[in-house]
Amino acid sequence: MLRLHRRFIKWGLATIVMLSAFINVSSFAQDVPTFDSLIEQAVNASDDAVITVGYIDQGQSEFQVFTKEGIDESKPIHAYEVGSITKTFTGTLVARAVEEGLLNIDDSISEYLNLPEDTDYPTIRQLLTHTSGYPTFFENEIIIDNLTQGANPYHGVTREMMLEEVAENTTKVGEQAFQYSNFNAGVLGLVLESIYEENYAVLLENYLSEDLRLEETYLFEEETTLGNNWCWSKDTEAYVPAGALISNIEDMLSYLDLQLSEANAEIQASHDPLSEVNATSGDNGDLGIRIDAVAYQWMLNQEEDIIWHDGGTGGYTSYIGFNKAEGVGVVVLSNVAMDQGIPSNLLGSLLLMEKLEAL
Repeated sequence: MLRLHRRFIKWGLATIVMLSAFINVSSFAQDVPTFDSLIEQAVNASDDAVITVGYIDQGQSEFQVFTKEGIDESKPIHAYEVGSITKTFTGTLVARAVEEGLLNIDDSISEYLNLPEDTDYPTIRQLLTHTSGYPTFFENEIIIDNLTQGANPYHGVTREMMLEEVAENTTKVGEQAFQYSNFNAGVLGLVLESIYEENYAVLLENYLSEDLRLEETYLFEEETTLGNNWCWSKDTEAYVPAGALISNIEDMLSYLDLQLSEANAEIQASHDPLSEVNATSGDNGDLGIRIDAVAYQWMLNQEEDIIWHDGGTGGYTSYIGFNKAEGVGVVVLSNVAMDQGIPSNLLGSLLLMEKLEAL
């Protein structure tokens, strides 16, 4: 069996599963695996595994539902936590604000937030590209308590708390080295709320329903059928913009199609590279999981011209990736946690690379 060394985000007290499922594959004792060889391992990791895999190829859309018993030919539609794929929606809202002339990404966040003066703060661009210098979160009693209980680490962290953390923690001037950060996305949510004078949850849900027509993509409200969900309070919590969305394969394939077709100005703009970060880990590049640059929260594999993001919560992993020039993209939604089996970003990236190589 392929040995995978997962990259987790570490902090002073513990190592925890984060909203993103980036994998570091340190070495191979064999050739790069195939999607077919790994999907079997993935579904056998848990008796309750339900992994939905979809793709768009030259305008044709299809999906399959994999379980331990094999492919479920009835094609049930399941709701999954998509974790950090939520960040791509947040980034798109920022791109819309730019298109509307409401925001300049090279402005300091202090231009939009009520913060102490005479202090250095990162720019919007730095938040979007994980070059702000902020950690994935700042330790506080709520997060520590949630971790102790095995709950969503961010549940209960309010906007007011996050704004205080911004005010109390200065950063170095200028772009910093790439450091994946959920805190960045939370602060972007605060900026959007300031610009539009509206709750982030309302902004996002209106955009989902009115602009994108994704009726089955929503912020967490109650337990889904697959269960094992992270709880969120969408109207009050600061980290919601980092990873609170739930969706299904039909909506995520629609979202993928919107990316491939560059359906509106902000989606098109959201793919533009904002920072060259050269942050590919280990042998991940051989699997298509490259981070050469970052756009509006999207990760850019510039060698294969792939735009992608993944997600991971306590019980789910997810992946979306696409090549616009070839009209090919893949979505993977899984209810198998990162520490239990093969995460979605490996499955999705392998399938996408295989489809591109077959052209």
